[in-house]
Amino acid sequence: MDAPIAAPVAGGIPATAEDLQSKVERVVVAGLKLMYDPKMRKMLVDGTTAKTPLPQKLAMETAGIMKLLKDKAPNGIPPEVVSPAAVMIMFEFALFMKQAGMGTPSPQEMQAAMKILQQLLITVFAPRGAPPAASAPAAPVPAPAPAAPAQGGLIQQPGA
Repeated sequence: MDAPIAAPVAGGIPATAEDLQSKVERVVVAGLKLMYDPKMRKMLVDGTTAKTPLPQKLAMETAGIMKLLKDKAPNGIPPEVVSPAAVMIMFEFALFMKQAGMGTPSPQEMQAAMKILQQLLITVFAPRGAPPAASAPAAPVPAPAPAAPAQGGLIQQPGA
């Protein structure tokens, strides 16, 4: 079946999920090439050894990679792929940090990093001359919730 998942909509929304996926993958691959480029190693190590909390390190380094990609892209990065690509790059960067012995972020730290990252992306990708977006005060990292018994997913729910 070759029918598009979503019809084209004004405002730059992709016509199909495959189109969006393709755009996100191109940005992520370019970001990973930068991240693993030997020339970038010193900058990444310097950024991860700074005396800042781990969520902030993750968010700032990921936003830096996205800014480099934005500056290198002749037509910029499509707005609809900025956030999903940045989050994917951030998770890859967390794995990079773990493998390099630079620290292993907890799920709570990753959640906090995603919130910081979104604010940084708004700053980096805001159109020139646009007023800064109103930012909410940073919420504290919540304590982990107690583990709930496994539900088995939607497929095992009655009536499915």
